[in-house]
Amino acid sequence: MRHWTLVFPVVGLLVLELIIYLVGGLFSLGLGLGLAFGFHPFALLVTDIIFSIVTGFVVGILTAFVVAIVLEEAKSAVWGKTFTIGGAWKEVKGRMGVASAVAVGLGVVFALFSFAPFASWLLDGLSIGYVTIMFTLIYSDGKGTGDSLRGAAVVYSKMADKDGLTLLAYLISSVLSAIPILNLATIPYNAILINLYQREASAV
Repeated sequence: MRHWTLVFPVVGLLVLELIIYLVGGLFSLGLGLGLAFGFHPFALLVTDIIFSIVTGFVVGILTAFVVAIVLEEAKSAVWGKTFTIGGAWKEVKGRMGVASAVAVGLGVVFALFSFAPFASWLLDGLSIGYVTIMFTLIYSDGKGTGDSLRGAAVVYSKMADKDGLTLLAYLISSVLSAIPILNLATIPYNAILINLYQREASAV
C-alpha cells in the first residue's frame, strides 16, 4: 500500500494543471468578450498564442519536477528502501541545476507543441518518457544534461535490442502520461519500469 504515495506528486500536478486550465478557460472567455466588444481580432489572436505558449511552458516545467520526484521515490521502492516525498525532493534538489535545465527544456518543448493541438498530447507524452530516462541517468548515474540527453537515446536503443515488449509498454505508458487522470497511473508506472530496467541492466 505504501507504493500508493508514488501517486501523490502527480495528484499535486493535476491540481495545478486544473488551476492553470481554469485560468485559461476564463482567459479564452475574456477574449471572446473582447471580440464581441470590438477589440481587433489579430491582437486577440496574438494574446491567445502568447498565453498558450506560457501555459505550455509552465506545465512542462511542473511536469518535469513531478517526474523527477516520482522517479526518486520509485528508485527507493525498487531497492526496497523507505521513501517519502520530502526525501525524494531532497534528492532532486541535490542536482537542482541539472534538473532545472531539463525542466526548462521540457517547458520549451511543451510550449512549441502547443501549436499542434491534435498531436500535442502524443508529442508531449513521448517527451515525458524521454525526460524520465534522462532523470534516471542524472540521479542514478550522475550524468549531466548533455550526457543524459544522449544517454536516453542509448537506453532506448538497448531496450529495442534486448526487450522490445518492455520498450513498447514504456512508450505507450509515456504517451498516456500526457493525459490528465491517466497520468496518475502512467507516470509512476514508467518510473518503476525504468528503475527496474536500470537495476537489471546494472546487474548484468
